[in-house]
Amino acid sequence: MCLLRPMPVYGALVVMTLALSPPAASAQNNSQASCPYSQLEWLETKLFMGLSRSGGAAVSKREWDQFVADNFVVKFPHGFTIIETTGYWQDQTSKSTVYENGKQIVILHEATPDNEAKINEIAEEYRSLFDQQSVLISSRKTNVRFCEEP
Repeated sequence: MCLLRPMPVYGALVVMTLALSPPAASAQNNSQASCPYSQLEWLETKLFMGLSRSGGAAVSKREWDQFVADNFVVKFPHGFTIIETTGYWQDQTSKSTVYENGKQIVILHEATPDNEAKINEIAEEYRSLFDQQSVLISSRKTNVRFCEEP
């Protein structure tokens, strides 16, 4: 899956390239006809999840892997991305800045109430299960298109 952002300048370059290309090059471009020019408006949602519990114990790799399998894989089987993070945040009680290893999960999805509910369920389950003060959820509109095999 390739995800591309719309850039009008490139569109103009593609038109100019196609107009100036010899017929053999045009035939080569047709082999990529499975990459549509139109794009879908979806949401890009990021969940920021710390790996330290209150009291200092860490979420183990086995616990994390099981949580991913039971939640993300089940609720978003079409895909997501997990990124290792290092975060800093202010503790609500002590007001001190805390350093913590964590995970960022990126999900590209249709903007539906069902998907929003699934994301909220995952965040609440993680917060409760691993004794987290919070799970940060960030969403923004994004344009996606899928370049797939013909």
